[in-house]
Amino acid sequence: MSDPRMPESGSTLSQAKGRQFWPRSTFSWIAIALGLVALASWIIFPVLTMAYRERYPVVDTWFMPALATTLVDVAAILNLVTVWFRRERSLLSIVTLVVTILAGLFFTFMVVGEAIGSA
Repeated sequence: MSDPRMPESGSTLSQAKGRQFWPRSTFSWIAIALGLVALASWIIFPVLTMAYRERYPVVDTWFMPALATTLVDVAAILNLVTVWFRRERSLLSIVTLVVTILAGLFFTFMVVGEAIGSA
C-alpha cells in the first residue's frame, strides 16, 4: 500500500523542497551582507570615534549612531523583503531576518531615546 502523502512516481505534482541553509538568489546574499555590515558598524564606529575624536569632530556627534541605525533598519527591511515577498526560505536568510529586526528595533529605540533625552 502506498503512502497517500507522497505523490505517485508518474504524477505531475511537484514535491516540496526542504529548507536549505544557503540562499538561492543574489538579492538574498546582498541582504545578508548588508545585515553583517550594519551589525559590524556598531563595533567599527565606536572604535573610529575613539581614534579620531580630536582630529575629526564629526565622529563625536549624532552622525555615527544615526548612520549605524539607518544601516541596521535598511538591512532589516531588505531581509524582510527577501524572506516575505521574494519567498526565500533558507535558514541563513531567516536567521539574518530575525537578528536584524531585533537589532533594528533595539538600536532605533536606543538612538531615538537618547535624542529625546538630550533635547
